[in-house]
Amino acid sequence: MELQTVDQPTSSGPVHLDIFSVEGKKVYHDKYHVKKGANEIPLFFTLQKGNYIMSLKLPDSTTYSEIFTVE
Repeated sequence: MELQTVDQPTSSGPVHLDIFSVEGKKVYHDKYHVKKGANEIPLFFTLQKGNYIMSLKLPDSTTYSEIFTVE
């Protein structure tokens, strides 16, 4: 899976990661605390084959989303 690079957080706080099936069912949620600047976020989950939508909400309320496929 290739994801777009997002800007570094300009403030500290929680980052919300949500993954939805294309039917709209939430299949994963986690919240990470990040510091201002570059951060690494570990991802520990398994998804079945299919298409999904990932949503990433930064501390400043900026939201990014990406559609991806698990083969």
